[in-house]
Amino acid sequence: MGKGMTYMEKGNWKTNFRFEGGKITSPRSDHGWTFIDVTDNVEFLKEILTKDIVIEEAINTYKLDDIIFDLRLYVFYDEVLHILPRTNEKNAITANISQGGQGRSTRFLKKFPKNIINKAVTSGIRTIKAMDINFAGVDVMISTDFKVYVVELNAFPGFPKVSRFNLSKRIIQLIEDRKWN
Repeated sequence: MGKGMTYMEKGNWKTNFRFEGGKITSPRSDHGWTFIDVTDNVEFLKEILTKDIVIEEAINTYKLDDIIFDLRLYVFYDEVLHILPRTNEKNAITANISQGGQGRSTRFLKKFPKNIINKAVTSGIRTIKAMDINFAGVDVMISTDFKVYVVELNAFPGFPKVSRFNLSKRIIQLIEDRKWN
């Protein structure tokens, strides 16, 4: 859901943690994780560096129609059942729907070369195989040089609205059709 993120580049620090009284806190629910500006707040930096954190290099993401996006691939065994493009305004930190992003229809994918979508699909399948799991939501981003990056694997991903694609029904159908040993 994009909770617990901090983005830092020179002159632009944003976090969706709360920083009050010299302490980093988290909203008590899944809601309220909106980004705030903490640019050049050295006290925030000192405090976050005392926490268990993961530091990742930012991906210079490809912007399409001047918006940021990522792709959530719903992968079941060796098949991508659905790809949900997620978008947000160009200055947003993430395309997560819980962070103001929007799910798009699969028509959005037609704006990409087929080989890029194929790379994303291959990466999603390889990711769940490497983790030795049978189902996950795999989030991928595409860089400005058209490299595909897996940025997150969700064992319990949010499902797209049924009107777009009934993922639950498709998984049940595949389980029923599967030849079990």
